[in-house]
Amino acid sequence: GPDGQRRLRGGCEDEKYLKLFGAFVRVAFRIQTAYRSTYFAGIVGQWLSYGATFATLFIMVSSFESLSGWTADEVLLLYGISILSYSIGAAFFFTPAQGLAENPLGEFDASLTKPLHPFVHEMFAGFNIGYVSHFTLSVSVIVFALVRVGFSCTL
Repeated sequence: GPDGQRRLRGGCEDEKYLKLFGAFVRVAFRIQTAYRSTYFAGIVGQWLSYGATFATLFIMVSSFESLSGWTADEVLLLYGISILSYSIGAAFFFTPAQGLAENPLGEFDASLTKPLHPFVHEMFAGFNIGYVSHFTLSVSVIVFALVRVGFSCTL
């Protein structure tokens, strides 16, 4: 069957894609950190901007004690999940989608000639490591909010 053929070809396809994705991420990281101070200033700027948004949201809802029955911690948790999902989606799809929409020069042809599905190539090649600031801040806020609402993980 297909699984047997996959093993005969030398391993799991998923492992190959993960290794390939890792290579694309390393290249993206090197490109975006070529000017380290600019890259890290961008991360700090995103943290300050989104951090101020989180703080403002928390302070505003706290001043009213609740918002339609939602506490400030619960609103913060929901907004953190929203920013987390945005950061994951945008890291993979914002740059490729923008490139395809604004590219009348036929550069997509390069993806069609690779020995990889064009969608996967565009997604990997367009991965934007800059969304790490959104990701780390939202995960931090989610953990903070979960602790404050008394969430306990039971496995």
